[in-house]
Amino acid sequence: MAGLSEHAANPEFVAALSGAIANKDAPLLFLCRSGARSAAAAKAMTAAGYSTCLNVADGFEGPLDAQGKRGSAVDGRQRNFPGDKREQNSISDVG
Repeated sequence: MAGLSEHAANPEFVAALSGAIANKDAPLLFLCRSGARSAAAAKAMTAAGYSTCLNVADGFEGPLDAQGKRGSAVDGRQRNFPGDKREQNSISDVG
């Protein structure tokens, strides 16, 4: 789509996921690099009527370090995700 940044929200996201997962009681777990886009996705699906939408806080690269960078404090790429990561990152229910 012309003019959209690589991080722009997909306007068809809710419709596409709703079409793929009709059961609104099915738990949905969202994950992205920082936790911001996945939080927005979880909120969008909650607004669409899904009852259990969870976001992995801080994403797969973990929280910001002292320099404001991700991936150094806890790096999900170097860990046994998801078992270890859940101990470092909280999984939050946005519903």
